[in-house]
Amino acid sequence: MENDELSQDLASLRIHRDAPSGGGSWARRLGWLAALGAVAAGAWAAKDRIEQRLVRREVAVTQVTQVAAGQADVAFTATGYVVARRKAVVAPRVPGRLVRVLVEEGQTVRAGDRIAELDADDARANQTRLVAAASAARSRIKVAQADVAEARRVLDREERLVSSGASTRDVLATARARVDAAEASERAAKAEAGAAAAAIPVAKVGVEAAVVTAPFSGVIVRKLAEVGEYVAGGGAVGATLTAGGIALLADFGSLEIETEVTESRLATLAAGTPTEIVLDAYPDQRFRGEVSGVRPTVERAKATAIVWVKLVDTPPRLLPDMAAKVRFLTKPLDAVALSAKPKLVVPGSALAERGGQRVVFVLSEGKAVQAPVTVGSAIGAAFELLQGPPSGTRLIDAPPADLGDGAAVKEKGAT
Repeated sequence: MENDELSQDLASLRIHRDAPSGGGSWARRLGWLAALGAVAAGAWAAKDRIEQRLVRREVAVTQVTQVAAGQADVAFTATGYVVARRKAVVAPRVPGRLVRVLVEEGQTVRAGDRIAELDADDARANQTRLVAAASAARSRIKVAQADVAEARRVLDREERLVSSGASTRDVLATARARVDAAEASERAAKAEAGAAAAAIPVAKVGVEAAVVTAPFSGVIVRKLAEVGEYVAGGGAVGATLTAGGIALLADFGSLEIETEVTESRLATLAAGTPTEIVLDAYPDQRFRGEVSGVRPTVERAKATAIVWVKLVDTPPRLLPDMAAKVRFLTKPLDAVALSAKPKLVVPGSALAERGGQRVVFVLSEGKAVQAPVTVGSAIGAAFELLQGPPSGTRLIDAPPADLGDGAAVKEKGAT
């Protein structure tokens, strides 16, 4: 189409020499002069059209946008992600090999529910051994106590015999030594029984620790280990956040938006500051929120701080790591403003008039494509777009008066 128009423009510059000749009358000369004038005028008009199609003019670019009700109350905007303020890597207290994993990703669990089980054969065997050792030690205590009683009876008899002269002091000394030995055996048996008894609860904890339970109610958002894997346990030396973990548990009741706000904006924020939230998952819906807290530290390199925003209105489904745009407001949104549909707006600087009609020039593949528009009331420096290109359409800003449909253009700064 563009080549056909260019050919027509060039053809208009051609001088036709097949006109009848002869005669030198003034009328014929005036006819020649009129023809030359017409050719010159056509050439001048065609020159502008040819230049617009061949010379790429640099232009500034703007676009059609959507403006929601309450936009005038926006103090500033920040981006962020949905995070769970309460989350944990569920890990065993002791290392071991997984024999059962009882949860799947997306499963809801309650506090105390079983998450997984470790191989507890060694722990149970150790517990059994300690119980047996304690029982044997108690039996030895009884034997030792019987030996002590017998040794004391012998000692009493020998003391009486020595008093009557019927026995010697050497025999009496031997009897005392037997009592001392029996009492020492009793003390040793009691110590052994006490040690075994004290070790039994520890062994029992080892058996119980093989069963990993949920520390709080939430949703399993990620499995970190499978059956057969060896997990180091949460107490392993040098363990990282997920080292030794079995699953990542998040409390969906604590889901909030985490944003980064520049240090200079912090003075305008406080707990309860109203916000408007738009989630990438639900781009056509708006949700009310409010600031719930600010992390009490600033990242020096970026001069930003983490600000948490909780949702007042609940989306159909909210998941961790969803992207969100947060508009911090000077006053809360009311129900009317929240339910009002966003309006399409076109910058006033993008509007032009061609042939008595309002138009915009769409930047499309290096060309200025003229498009008619119908606008409504003014919204600041823009106008409500009642009919025209959709949201996001890139327009030429402040189009020159001589810019024509199909002119070659390029965005300023583009190579």
